[in-house]
Amino acid sequence: MKSYDLLLKLQKYLKLLLCSKKMNTLEFCCEELKFAVDIAGQEGLGAFPKKFTDRCRFVLQSRICPPGKEHLARCTIGFCPWCGCNLDEFIDNNEKAIDELADKSKKYEDFITKRTKK
Repeated sequence: MKSYDLLLKLQKYLKLLLCSKKMNTLEFCCEELKFAVDIAGQEGLGAFPKKFTDRCRFVLQSRICPPGKEHLARCTIGFCPWCGCNLDEFIDNNEKAIDELADKSKKYEDFITKRTKK
């Protein structure tokens, strides 16, 4: 990756971090998880809560290509990958805000992984 491209990506992520107003009412366990939630659905490593039959859980999502050529990897997580916070406890302590965020995050659940042939 060229230095210029890397700088553009960094600028994009910093702008999202500084200008994001998505989660102004919810106190996250750490800034890294907040940032991951703010960029969910975009290129890079994101996170979002998803409602399952038994409870809400966080989903860690990695998007390695720009939109339109999505390659995704997703898994549910029980602990924050950055600070180790128990996310089930975090969800229980912020149930209403997490439910609202899960409703807003439904659009990230519907992406289909596409593979390109070489």
